[in-house]
Amino acid sequence: MYHLDIQGNIHAFGILLPEITSGKPPFCKDKGCLIDWAKDYLELPEVMSHIVDPELKHFSNDDLKVICEVICLCIHPDFSKRPSMKEISLMLESRIDTSLSIELKTSLAWAELALSS
Repeated sequence: MYHLDIQGNIHAFGILLPEITSGKPPFCKDKGCLIDWAKDYLELPEVMSHIVDPELKHFSNDDLKVICEVICLCIHPDFSKRPSMKEISLMLESRIDTSLSIELKTSLAWAELALSS
């Protein structure tokens, strides 16, 4: 039973990632289940950017590939092929650049300057 709860949590994490990335709810009356919609884009690099929220102006295609790979692994129908949360964390931490971009640093500097005046 405990094993199934962990695998259920991993699957739920795989469902949550497209919600965060797309800004869409988990279920839409018009399009149905978000993960079913997202599956059409997850494994195709040429269209994978379609799952990204249009409000998100700056994102890395390499980072998106990692996120899509993690989603696919987490929702894999075969429980035994799903990674552990430790493996997922390692994938995300080691393969996604979390440093601030120069554009973001500049905009944060302007915001900080405006707040201090």
